[in-house]
Amino acid sequence: TMSTVDDLKQEICAAADQLVKIGIMTKSNHGNISIKVPDREAFVMTSGGGLANMTPDNIALFDLPSSSAANTTPFAEKARAWSRLAQFCPPDLSGQR
Repeated sequence: TMSTVDDLKQEICAAADQLVKIGIMTKSNHGNISIKVPDREAFVMTSGGGLANMTPDNIALFDLPSSSAANTTPFAEKARAWSRLAQFCPPDLSGQR
């Protein structure tokens, strides 16, 4: 549901803020955060490179089967490419590769 997606976007913003505040990022604050949407073949992901001052508007929703963006953001093409790759490289939940 959209409220779940909105909640996930808020969680990403909070996580990005914490990462920047505790100082573990490089000086550019560049990074990406993504979260799989529960009960849906989709994920939300930061787009724009920098995590400082992250807002929900800088987070895109991607449906994995179609690899299409539900909204557009400045670096959405990179995230679309990532989503296409993710279809073929599912995460290993055991932490082993």
